Amino acid sequence: MVRNKKRGKTLNLSTLRYFLQQNEEDLTGIFEDTYAWNTFEGKYRAYFQKYPVICLSFREIKEPSWERAWKRIRRLIQAELNKIIHSYDLDLVIQSKQERNWLKNALDYSADHTDLSTTLNYLIKWLSKATKTLPILDEYDTPLHT
Repeated sequence: MVRNKKRGKTLNLSTLRYFLQQNEEDLTGIFEDTYAWNTFEGKYRAYFQKYPVICLSFREIKEPSWERAWKRIRRLIQAELNKIIHSYDLDLVIQSKQERNWLKNALDYSADHTDLSTTLNYLIKWLSKATKTLPILDEYDTPLHT
């Protein structure tokens, strides 16, 4: 039963992501016959594919040691940072030298887990200044259970 709840949570987060995330491909066909599309005279359509979404899933991080899990987590966060940096002009919102250093360290593997966590928080702050951003974390507890 717990397994089905996890799948349901992941499905709900994926649905939310595809509904809200900016995308070059129009996904209207997936949603047009759904409750979210039609309820309240289509009120929620105003949010359809309008936002940048930071989506991190830790589902595949099932390493036997913290060191190996940390390397995979770092790569996952760095890939998301790179994707976002190339998609949005953050120069206007990253104002302090300290913030630029956080980002540089995160991208060149010199950040430890505390620094990388702080950088992820900064990233959400920067994107919120530039545009509304929605962070989605899925299966965040998988590395801990493993």
